[in-house]
Amino acid sequence: MMHEGGRRTPDERRRMIAEAAYLRAERRGFVDGDALADWLDAEAEVDARLKSAPEPGVADRLEEQFSAATAKLKEIGEEIAGLKAEARERWQEDLAEVRRVRGLLRKRLQRLQEQGRKASEQTRQEAERVAGEFSEMVHDIGRRLTSAGRGGSARTKQKRRR
Repeated sequence: MMHEGGRRTPDERRRMIAEAAYLRAERRGFVDGDALADWLDAEAEVDARLKSAPEPGVADRLEEQFSAATAKLKEIGEEIAGLKAEARERWQEDLAEVRRVRGLLRKRLQRLQEQGRKASEQTRQEAERVAGEFSEMVHDIGRRLTSAGRGGSARTKQKRRR
């Protein structure tokens, strides 16, 4: 037991000395020892421990510091939770913006694809028209050459005769 102020009672001090003296004798196997020397050594050991024991009020101060540290830790935890919530909110806002921009880009891509299809169709039609015209020109030139060849042989013959 302790007195007010954290000091040991004389009876408790004696009990601690007796216990320490007993442990000394026990370590020796209760042989070749002097009970008085064991008691005096134990008394010095216990007194030294009691002198180095924290002074009264230290436990209270440590408890206050522990409580303050716990409160500060709780405050920091709440601050971290707030920061996490804020970061999560920003992340969700950024994600919504990315989705919005992706939708706009998808629409632009679809318009470009449609314009590409139209341009491709127009190019194909123009190529077919040009190919048709070219075919007609080749056919027309072929006919002219054929008709010129028939008439041309008569001319060639007349030129030869001259």
